[in-house]
Amino acid sequence: MKKIIVSLLILCANLYSASNNYYGQLFTKKTDHAPPSKIDPKKLDISIIRKYENQVSLFYLHEKQKIAQIRYRINQNEKHTVIIDEICVCQEYRGQGIGTHVLKKFLETARDHGYITCSLCAVPLDQNKLNKEYKKKLKKLIKWYKKSGFQIVKQNKISAKMQKSLNK
Repeated sequence: MKKIIVSLLILCANLYSASNNYYGQLFTKKTDHAPPSKIDPKKLDISIIRKYENQVSLFYLHEKQKIAQIRYRINQNEKHTVIIDEICVCQEYRGQGIGTHVLKKFLETARDHGYITCSLCAVPLDQNKLNKEYKKKLKKLIKWYKKSGFQIVKQNKISAKMQKSLNK
């Protein structure tokens, strides 16, 4: 009986680890299909794939392929604040304004639904933290969020907590 319980615990831990890493792997590894030369971000389909407690993942699809995602939740302590947990675009589709479009539309929708603040923690999807490449990615990510009006609230070597007012 004890062996069965231990096996179940290991299985659950492996499943949790696999699901936790799934999204990062989906958007950091190159896919088998070649992307079209240019995608109009406004023509992407949106699908709510996962809703867990107060967390929602929206996937942006092109020809039924997941190419971008935003995962968010409502701050339980401050109901007027929405928190972006993750925003990702597949490597092959980066540099086409898709991430900017996803973020812009999300912020507009949040504001239209009465949220007055959006916060996030800028962290690049990279396992090898604190190397030069990671610092470069973090700096680029912070710059990208600043273009959308986010400001740094707190920063350390591996991340930056950022916030944006959604008031018009």
